[in-house]
Amino acid sequence: MSDRFFYPFIVLLIGAIIAAALYAGGPLKTPELTPEEIIAQGYIAQGDDLRRLVNAPGTMVRYAVNSDGVVSHAVLSAHQSKENAPPSAGVFVTLGPNYEAAFGGKTLEVTVRAKAGAENPSDEFAMQYFTAGRGDSEEEFFGLTGQYQDYVVIFKTNPPRGEPASDYVGMWPDWDGKKRTMDLQSIRVKVLD
Repeated sequence: MSDRFFYPFIVLLIGAIIAAALYAGGPLKTPELTPEEIIAQGYIAQGDDLRRLVNAPGTMVRYAVNSDGVVSHAVLSAHQSKENAPPSAGVFVTLGPNYEAAFGGKTLEVTVRAKAGAENPSDEFAMQYFTAGRGDSEEEFFGLTGQYQDYVVIFKTNPPRGEPASDYVGMWPDWDGKKRTMDLQSIRVKVLD
């Protein structure tokens, strides 16, 4: 095969492989819930739903899977200190506009189930609930132990104004950015009022 056919063929083949991989894994779909369903059920990310986590610059996330290939927990770390990193939510999960619309003006209980990582363990992490420009929670610090525990922030959100955007639950796993780790098992948000 001549170069003039070989290279375009290789480019198409690589593109097809990438497209197939993206299609096979595909984004995790979230059913569009009504505000009433969201208020009743709240929000939970655990197991494979933890793959929705996003790591902002300065942070990292990887996944531990069990023998069935299901995510057992996420391993979070930071390779940059919070004060030297660009402003961000750290490692975070996004709650879409339907959640912001339902959670707006409500008192929320945000629970992160976590422990110090198995390797190079972090002894403390910060957690915060972010809204779309309508008032974030205070950043709260929690000491980590070697056993899974629930860490809770209670936060009253502002009522939504205009078109809802997204809310975020963010964690900074190692304030000093020394690549210390925390293991995250779940994130839950429920309405208290």
